[in-house]
Amino acid sequence: KAEAEGAIIGKARRGESEVLAAESSAVAASWSSARDRDPVLAERYYRQALSIDPRFVLALHNFSAHLVGTGRAAEAVRALEDAQVLVNSNRNLRQIRARAMVAMGRGAEAEGELLELTRGRPPNIDNERALGALELKRGNVAAAKRHFDLAIAVNDSASVRVNVAAH
Repeated sequence: KAEAEGAIIGKARRGESEVLAAESSAVAASWSSARDRDPVLAERYYRQALSIDPRFVLALHNFSAHLVGTGRAAEAVRALEDAQVLVNSNRNLRQIRARAMVAMGRGAEAEGELLELTRGRPPNIDNERALGALELKRGNVAAAKRHFDLAIAVNDSASVRVNVAAH
């Protein structure tokens, strides 16, 4: 009996290793594709990684960010809502969801989440940029500037400045 149980455990571990290997392979391919500026291929691999393990937080985060970055915020929100339990317990997924909501024009919903995520923590570039965009949409230029300045203060690089200037 112990030998049979050991064989079952061994098979399960091998199966788990195969899933992890496939998962890792899919994510590595998605990052490589994104880096090579092939968004179609990147998306295919993100979806593959999530089909292997829908609870794979890193793949969900990057996939959602990819969707927001390609102008498909509504799709990102749907993907995140499908994984609501994961999202509620993961700060990074909550940030992506809030940014997607801002992109969709659902600023009132996103603002509470963004403010909660920033309360008592050091500034975060993405959160400050999203809060700045919300304030700018409201016509509150001074408040927007404060948020954009915080984003730049976190990382004063050309890419952050260009990203902030786009708003």
